[in-house]
Amino acid sequence: MPAGLVHRDGRTHKEPEMSHKATPAFPDTPDRFPDDRDNAKRTAERGEIEKQIRYLKKFMNDKQRQRMIVDRLTQGRQARLLPPFVELSTGTVPALALPEFVVRRRDFEQPDVQKVIKKFRLWDEPVNALGGEVVRLTLPEPRQFAAMNAEVKNLPITPNYLVPLGGWTKCQGGPEPTASRPAWKPHGAERVQVAVIDTGLGHRTDNWLAGLTDPEFDQLYPDADYPDPSMPTLGLAAGHGTFVAGIVQQVEPSTDIRMYQALDYDGVGDDITLARKIVEAAEDGARVINLSLGTPTADDKPPPGVETGIRRAIEIDPKILIVCSAGNYGDTKKVWPAAFSLTFPTNVVAVTGLNPQGEKPAPEWPTHGDFVQLSTVAEGIVSTYVLGREDIRVENPPDDFLLNDWAIWSGTSFAAPQVTGAVASICLTNEVEPTEAVDILKSRGTAIPGYGAGVMILPGT
Repeated sequence: MPAGLVHRDGRTHKEPEMSHKATPAFPDTPDRFPDDRDNAKRTAERGEIEKQIRYLKKFMNDKQRQRMIVDRLTQGRQARLLPPFVELSTGTVPALALPEFVVRRRDFEQPDVQKVIKKFRLWDEPVNALGGEVVRLTLPEPRQFAAMNAEVKNLPITPNYLVPLGGWTKCQGGPEPTASRPAWKPHGAERVQVAVIDTGLGHRTDNWLAGLTDPEFDQLYPDADYPDPSMPTLGLAAGHGTFVAGIVQQVEPSTDIRMYQALDYDGVGDDITLARKIVEAAEDGARVINLSLGTPTADDKPPPGVETGIRRAIEIDPKILIVCSAGNYGDTKKVWPAAFSLTFPTNVVAVTGLNPQGEKPAPEWPTHGDFVQLSTVAEGIVSTYVLGREDIRVENPPDDFLLNDWAIWSGTSFAAPQVTGAVASICLTNEVEPTEAVDILKSRGTAIPGYGAGVMILPGT
C-alpha cells in the first residue's frame, strides 16, 4: 500500500510507489515551533514542570500514592458497575488486571492449558474482533483468580491486563496552565491518516482539532452532578487524548487525525479492548497509530491481545507504523506495547523522553533500555486541553481550565506523538512510507545510550 495520503474531502489518494528523496522532513530551524512565552513566564512554568518530574521519579517508590490511585480507580469502577481489578507484583509498581485470562487460539488446545480450563471450569470466548485468534477465559468466581494465576505461571495464559497511562494516569499536579498559545496552521491538500488511540477527543470550539473524521469522544467527567456546573471535575486522565492529538497536529497540520477511545476518563483500558482498537484503526486506513499508554507485566510476559492486534494491523498494511510511549517508570523494565518494538522492529517504534536541552533527564524518570529506538523532549510540552477542574487527588488546590485552553505536561506520552507527527511530515515531504520515514527520522538523531536516537522536535519548558 503506497503512502496513503488523504484529500480534503477524505478520499484516499493512491500514489504510485515512490522513491526515497533526501529532503529533510522539515527545516531544521529554531523558529519552526516558536515559543511565544517570555523568559519570566517560561521560568515560572518550569518550576511547575520540575514538580511533575519529581513526582514521576518518586512514584516508583511512593506506595502511599500508588494506594491512593488504586483506591480511586476502584471507586470509579464500582460506581460504574464495572468488574473489579486485581494487582499483580512486578517488583516496582503493581500491574493491574481484570480477574480473567487470555490465551492465544494456537495454545488453547494444549493439554496443560485444557487441564487448567477444566479444573477452574473456565468459560472460553473467542474474541471475534481479533479473528478468534485470542480467547478470553472467564472464571465462574473472580475470587479464584489468585489460585489460577499461580497455576499458569509457566503456561501461555496471561491475565487480561489493564493498560493505564504511564505513571498511572496523570502525574501529581497534573497538567498545568500555560501562557503559551501556539499558532494554528491549516492543513494542505494532501494528508496522512493518523490514529490516536487514547481517552478520545475532548470538546473545543476553536480551530484546533476541529472537523475530525468520526471521532470517539472523551467522557471527561466522572460525576453526573457537579458542585459547580460551569467547572465540572475531570477524571484522572481526562483530556489526555486531546493533549496527545494536539501535539500531532502542531508537528504536522496535514494529518487526518482519527480519535479512538480505548481508555476511560481515569486513563485505564484493557488488553483486549486496546487490541480491538488497533485493528479497527488499521481497517479504517490509518498509516500511523499513536499509543501513548502502556504497562509492565508480571514476569515480563507480553499481553497476547495487543500482540495479536499489532500483528493483524501489519497484515492489513505492511507499511503501517505504530508509535508507542516507552513509559515513565525510570528503569529498563519492559513496558507493553512499546516493547513489541523487539518483536516487530519494522513496524513498532518505542519512544522515550528527554529534557528540554535534548539530553537524558536528571533525575532519570523515563523508561529506557534496549527496546527504545527514539527519544525527544518530554518535559513541559505545550498542547491543547479541555474544560474542567482537576480532581483534588491530582492536585490540591486544583487547577481550572477554560474552554479552548492550553496546558503544559510531562511524560513519554507526549514524546510519542511528536514522533508520530514528524513521521507524517516526512511521509508528505519525502513521499515515502511510514516505515521508511521513521528510519529517516532516526538517521537525523544523536545516539544516546538507552534512549535510541535523540531528536529535537517541539520545545519543552
